[in-house]
Amino acid sequence: MRFFLTSLILLLAIGITADEPASLEELNWLQGCWDGTDPNRQTEECWSSPGGGLMLGYGRTIRQSTAGFEYLRLEQRENTVVFIAQPSGGPPTEFMATEVNEGFARFANSDHDFPRVIEYQRLDDALTATIGDGLTIEDSENTATLRFERRQP
Repeated sequence: MRFFLTSLILLLAIGITADEPASLEELNWLQGCWDGTDPNRQTEECWSSPGGGLMLGYGRTIRQSTAGFEYLRLEQRENTVVFIAQPSGGPPTEFMATEVNEGFARFANSDHDFPRVIEYQRLDDALTATIGDGLTIEDSENTATLRFERRQP
């Protein structure tokens, strides 16, 4: 009986502390097109559905007559998801998933200058994208947040 209880406690402890592998399918809530709600700029971000271990995305920001763009990818790699950003079509920067669950995802790259963390959070038809210079938004001194609403077909 003592062996059983010790084994049970050990299994529960392992289950509590073990990291679950991140799956691209868990990010299906991100798919679709999202329009920014900032009155000073027009922003959009669109994501494909997950398929073949990949989600493709793009972002575009328009301020007056100037437009900026970014190519985005989410890739399944073994038991994690990698967020890859290419602002203005430049070299790719990779951010590893540190937390993925229904309606929330955090990606981090401690070697990058800014941002080091990217977080997405969805609540109903609203999406928030926040970037920061720490490995979590809470640890960041500098952050920027974009708020989006789901584009209606």
